[in-house]
Amino acid sequence: MTSIYNMDIGKALLEQDAMFDKTILCAQCDNSFSANEKYVSHFLNEDFSYLGIPNPSITTCEKGTTVHHVGVDTKKLKLFVLATVWRFSISKRHINVSLGPLQDLVLKHLKDGNPGPPSFFPFAFYSLKKVNDLRANLISAPVTTKIFGGIAFMIHLHDHFLLVQLTKNGGRQFESFSCLADTEFEIEEFDTLEGIKALNDYYGGRLGQTPKW
Repeated sequence: MTSIYNMDIGKALLEQDAMFDKTILCAQCDNSFSANEKYVSHFLNEDFSYLGIPNPSITTCEKGTTVHHVGVDTKKLKLFVLATVWRFSISKRHINVSLGPLQDLVLKHLKDGNPGPPSFFPFAFYSLKKVNDLRANLISAPVTTKIFGGIAFMIHLHDHFLLVQLTKNGGRQFESFSCLADTEFEIEEFDTLEGIKALNDYYGGRLGQTPKW
């Protein structure tokens, strides 16, 4: 909210910072998701002491840099991802972003606090913190892509990039995931924004396609 002075009535009023979308979330759902969102916010902002987890180990090779975390609550990370894609799906602003027949199933998982098995909406985070470009700090709506014949969302969240495959089965998936185990998590780092396009090309993706369920 922003305080804006109204000349007509002679006082300041609180106004929405962005367009209000009345379909996106109820207070009950917002409260149930907030703990996971707070955890992920601290995690992605590298506030590891607050979370009580050790600093990550870093591995560098020809393919790039990988940050390996231990002691991470991957359940909260997965529930955050599910909540993020579900919110985009129910919003009326993004007509090309839809969970289709999986929307109600994702909501049930969220209400039950159940992240599901690794094959349920597998995802990977990529860091853009080292990218020297203002565009690396944007927050944008998901871009849909086709991966392995299925639908995936590519979501830019400030200085991180999230790739989520929309599937409830154990079909062909990403070569690697961020979640390695219940408490282990890896994030690959990009040096340039070209890494995002290269990632999509690597998986044979086709950007910008409207999902066909």
